Amino acid sequence: MGGPLSWSNSYALEFDATNEAVSIDQDYSSTYAGSFSLNFWIKSDNTTAQYYWAAEGANYSTGDRLRVHSNNGGSFAVRFKAGGAETLWTSATTPMAGDSTWRNVGITLTKSATGSTATVIAAYIGGEAITMNVTSGATTATEHAQWDEDRDTQIARVLYADGSATTSAAFLIDEVGLWNTALSAANHAAIYNAGTAMNLQADSGNYNTSANLVAYFRFEEGSGSSTANLISGGDVGTLLNSVSFRNAGV
Repeated sequence: MGGPLSWSNSYALEFDATNEAVSIDQDYSSTYAGSFSLNFWIKSDNTTAQYYWAAEGANYSTGDRLRVHSNNGGSFAVRFKAGGAETLWTSATTPMAGDSTWRNVGITLTKSATGSTATVIAAYIGGEAITMNVTSGATTATEHAQWDEDRDTQIARVLYADGSATTSAAFLIDEVGLWNTALSAANHAAIYNAGTAMNLQADSGNYNTSANLVAYFRFEEGSGSSTANLISGGDVGTLLNSVSFRNAGV
C-alpha cells in the first residue's frame, strides 16, 4: 500500500488509555541499525506515561529495543538497545506538559562512525533542542549496527514477547515520520515551523530529507480499523481495542 492520500489534515488518532494501540506490520530493523530520526505531533491533557513509538525484541533480557515515551510527571525519554547494550536518555526538564496543546516532537539517533564511540541523541520539542541526559548505559557504534529484530512496531504500548503489554495514558498523535538518516536541527525546526502539518514527502525550505522517509503515517483515513504508511511499498498499522480517528488533526 502506498502513495499519498489527497492532501488534507482533518484527523488524528486518539488513544483513551484502555489498552488501545496501533500495531504496524514492519520491524524497520535496517533503519534502526543506522542513524535514524522520528518526528510526530502529540496532544495530551495529562502527564502520565505515554508510549509514542516502541519496538521490543523477542527476548526481554537480550533482545533489541526502542522506546520513545514520556514518563510520569512529563519528562521525555528514549531507550535504545542493540547488540546487548542499552542506553536510556531522559530530558533534564518536563517538556511534555498535559495542557491539551499540540506539541511537535523530534528525535535523531546518530550512529557514530567509530566502532567504540557511543550513539548520540538529539531531541526537539516545538522545534527547539532540549537537553537529554544519559540516565544509564551506552551503546557503541559496533553494537548499534547489530540491531536485528523482526517484531511489529507499536504506537501507544510496549508489546512483550509473551503477549503482555505496558500501555499508555490518553493522548492524540498525528503526522508520524521515520527517516533512515540523521535529521538536522534545521530539518526538525522546519517541520515544526510550518505551523501545521506539512507534506513530508516533498522537500520545502530547510526540510530536505524527504528521500530518506521510510514510514509516514498521517491517519487521514477517518474511519476503519487500519492506517497506511504512505511511502510506496509501505506497511499497515492495525488499530486495536477501539482506537478512534478524531477530527482534530494538527
